[in-house]
Amino acid sequence: MKRVDHKRSILIRKLKLLLATVLLASAASALPAMALPDDETNWETNSDFVIKLKAHLLPHYLQYKTSTLDPVTSVDITYKIRDRHRPQDFLPVKRYEDLWFHDRHSLGVLRFEHLELQRGQHGIAVIEDTPDAAKETGPLAMALVRILMDVHLQEANITVVCPDHLYHQITPDLAALNFHETHQLSSAQRGILFHMESVSRKTDNYFWFDIK
Repeated sequence: MKRVDHKRSILIRKLKLLLATVLLASAASALPAMALPDDETNWETNSDFVIKLKAHLLPHYLQYKTSTLDPVTSVDITYKIRDRHRPQDFLPVKRYEDLWFHDRHSLGVLRFEHLELQRGQHGIAVIEDTPDAAKETGPLAMALVRILMDVHLQEANITVVCPDHLYHQITPDLAALNFHETHQLSSAQRGILFHMESVSRKTDNYFWFDIK
């Protein structure tokens, strides 16, 4: 019983939102919705790392007579992690990856840094509300899934923070990538799980990818 309670306390305290079926087995049915603070500074205060995704169109980037790749969308990803020697501070922001897409197809990636996370850390992935974001939820969803896989491989946990007006727009894009909203979690589910919440905290849900 003590072991179950210990797992439950870890889930509540660190908001273990995804991945670990072993952890979900004890507490998934009662896992609370995450309540994010009202501003980004406070989100960061409660996070071990912060990842930001910024989408923008590249007008005429590959536009020529026979081109089939115009328009191109870029998703720029940066991140920062806590300073292990000064936990109250973050290390400087690092440029992680630049991704390019056309019509929901990946064109390429340029990686600048390794994502240096520790097992059990919890962080946030913030979808930036750029002028082009509303038109580019498909590429944003694809970039987000890539980040989720990277975080999952390092056995860390992540919450996605999404602008309110994009929340229901990006949901079908995630579904197209086999991440579906789920209201009930069980120990029988094996796969990748993450929690997404709108900036205003009015909307949130879990998204689950089934590993067959």
